[in-house]
Amino acid sequence: MSDSLSELSRRAFIQGVIAASAATSVAGFGIEDGHIPHGLVLTDEQMRKLTMVLNRLIPAEGAMPGAGTVGVGAFIDQALNAAPHLRAPLTAILKALPDRRELASLTDDAFDEQLRAIERKHSESFDVLVQATYTGYYRHPRVLAALGGVASDQEGELLLDRFNLDALKHVRAVT
Repeated sequence: MSDSLSELSRRAFIQGVIAASAATSVAGFGIEDGHIPHGLVLTDEQMRKLTMVLNRLIPAEGAMPGAGTVGVGAFIDQALNAAPHLRAPLTAILKALPDRRELASLTDDAFDEQLRAIERKHSESFDVLVQATYTGYYRHPRVLAALGGVASDQEGELLLDRFNLDALKHVRAVT
């Protein structure tokens, strides 16, 4: 079976993310009191599954929140609304996963193995998911604040004052 993303180039993805980023509001994609926002494109079930996946892709560690916890799923949903060509690759990943109840019953290792199997089968689609996840995660105010962000001239926006590249050593070692 071919990947649903076979026609989507990296350039088309980047153009879509840029358009989607311009159309999304950073302040509008957080999870409040454990409530997962309703999706513009994704169903409630898809949003719940996506939130679980995001927390496995970027789990909470120390001061750094998990990607699902800060609402990157809502950012991705907004991106899908602004860039419809990204929908098929991301929904292919969600369709390949078991339902959320089964996902919730998996150990972390078993969940990660599910994701690795999907990544092998749908590598280009999985790449889109990972890129969208990092795009949303590293523009979230809580993440920027945890990385040492400083307030900018724009209300509610944080910029990185400085970034120690040594903080990424463990990420580079894994990839």
